[in-house]
Amino acid sequence: MMKHAPAPWTAHFTGDALWEIYADGSEIKHADVFGCNQEMDEANAHLIAAAPDLLELARMLALNLPDYELDLAREVWGNTNVAVITHWRDELLAIIALAAPPAGADATLEKE
Repeated sequence: MMKHAPAPWTAHFTGDALWEIYADGSEIKHADVFGCNQEMDEANAHLIAAAPDLLELARMLALNLPDYELDLAREVWGNTNVAVITHWRDELLAIIALAAPPAGADATLEKE
């Protein structure tokens, strides 16, 4: 899996219609956000800054719901709710793959 800059990421407004993204208190700028309007640029900058934390939460949710727990949930809640939960887990795994593609074609998502 590709490694991104460590969290937390922060968004800083420069005052020149430009938002800058920094990682883990670093003085190294990782991204610039500009080009739309000020309100959208700010929203985009904050979303980008939240990305590592959102990715980690998605990993925790998707990878800590093993199939045997879904079987237990099926007994309690029935097939419909379990199908929805399974769908959400699969969607999270797909989003994780987009955000952090595996290093090799045969790589699989691993628990950290």
